[in-house]
Amino acid sequence: MGRKINIFVIYALADKDIMIHLLRHLDPLNEAFDLSIWHDDPIIAGQPWKTYIESRIHHTDIFLLLVSDDFMNSQFIKQIEFKAIIDRHKENKSVVIPIIIDNCQWDIDLKLTDYDINLNELQILPEEGKPIGDWDSADLVYNNVAAGIRTIITPFVDNLNQEEPKKEIEKKAANDISEEQVAISSAKEEETDSIAGEGTSFKEEIDAVEENRLWEEAEAKRRAEAAKRIMEEAEASAKRRAEEDRLWEEAVAKRRAEKEKRIREEVEASANIKTEEKKKSKEDQVTRRNAGEENRDEETAEAATILRAEQQKIRKEEVDAKLHAEEENRIKLAAEANGKVEGTQQGKDTNLKKRVLTASLAAVLIVAVIWAFSVFNKNSERPLPTSPKINAADIKDSTALEKTSIDSLNKVATLTKLVIGDIHDEGIIFAINPSNNTGKIAHLEDAGPMAWQNAAKIHEQLGEGWRLPTFDELRIMYQTIGQGATNSGEFADELYWSATAYDDYQARLIRFQDGNTSYHYNKNVEHRKFKVRAIRDFRR
Repeated sequence: MGRKINIFVIYALADKDIMIHLLRHLDPLNEAFDLSIWHDDPIIAGQPWKTYIESRIHHTDIFLLLVSDDFMNSQFIKQIEFKAIIDRHKENKSVVIPIIIDNCQWDIDLKLTDYDINLNELQILPEEGKPIGDWDSADLVYNNVAAGIRTIITPFVDNLNQEEPKKEIEKKAANDISEEQVAISSAKEEETDSIAGEGTSFKEEIDAVEENRLWEEAEAKRRAEAAKRIMEEAEASAKRRAEEDRLWEEAVAKRRAEKEKRIREEVEASANIKTEEKKKSKEDQVTRRNAGEENRDEETAEAATILRAEQQKIRKEEVDAKLHAEEENRIKLAAEANGKVEGTQQGKDTNLKKRVLTASLAAVLIVAVIWAFSVFNKNSERPLPTSPKINAADIKDSTALEKTSIDSLNKVATLTKLVIGDIHDEGIIFAINPSNNTGKIAHLEDAGPMAWQNAAKIHEQLGEGWRLPTFDELRIMYQTIGQGATNSGEFADELYWSATAYDDYQARLIRFQDGNTSYHYNKNVEHRKFKVRAIRDFRR
């Protein structure tokens, strides 16, 4: 087994879910390689990227770059750390593998300090550079990426494992040299013996032996010093690596603690904001309710004025009817005196029946008017004026009275007003103009989750007139019929698409759980799916 292989996954925070799926499919590589995977340093939009310990980059064998729209628009690719990663790749010290996530502009020249580079110069995954989001099967694409990583890193890892036993080879070579020197020494001794046998002097033999001894002592001293130096360097390297690991672990623990603290503070701040918004919403509702009651009081007073006018008119008609009746009686008496009573009485009775029938109809209409006012103003404490008793036989002109009553009913009908939260025209009202004749309604139910392209064509699903709301319309819905108010629209605690663009590739969203408006996602990929609440305009 060779040494541990260090893999550094660099990704944008918005792509964390994809990173987690990828790591699950890299587990089988542990059977072939001893992997150590670092992935605690996400790229945060709008902020410079900085790993905890710069030496982590210099200890990385494999860099996995999760390339997305957020990744390509981040500060990371403009920083010196990115250049350091590319430099290690060019020096064959590390392998850099870009993994394409979505349809972003990754095939462009990146201008670094000393040179330019294009990601297509590296070995791109998945195969043929087809983004992960465009594959029909998640398992298929992640297995494809894992297989590609294995193919790319195997030669690199084999090369690392071949370099690992170099020290053993060098040590063996040193031993072989020592043995060779011993052999040379023996050969020198034999040569010396041979020379002595041929008459070499005893003094020359002693000098040769002494010279050989001194050479061996010097060589032994050199080897000892070299071994000592190697041991010291190994110990120093081990201490340095241990210290770097300790500092890295401390930095990770510190950053996690800071992150947890920041999350707690954000949750508390969000809860406080939501509480304040609910409080303000309730106060607004009370204000609108009071204003509505005042309007109803004014409308009730107006209705009462109309009824009083009708009563005065009816009383006048009663007086006229009595005068008319007296005149008829006088004529009747005169007719009887002249012997013409029978014919005159028959005609008068017919006219009287007609007047009684007409007066009855007018009385029914007056009762209907009073009942409508009582229903309309059922919460008002003001008593409505009572309807006067009508003597049908004394009414002079019931046709005019009937017309007046119908006009009164029409005036009552015009007093009815629509308010926020009313069900109208197959939707729920979330915005209405002061004149109460135009406004906007939201569909009674959510659609989706769905991709943005489908959300933009919601009218094909719900019918003509329905459309995807703009960002401002979505925010008004949250504040009037969503969680920012009483949630009468029954919205889910999830993200909702808007029709408003964030940039050329992204659309804006609102999270209805807390009204967060900072979300924006790529609108051109199928795997980005969120809720939709369609709206349409209405006119009374």
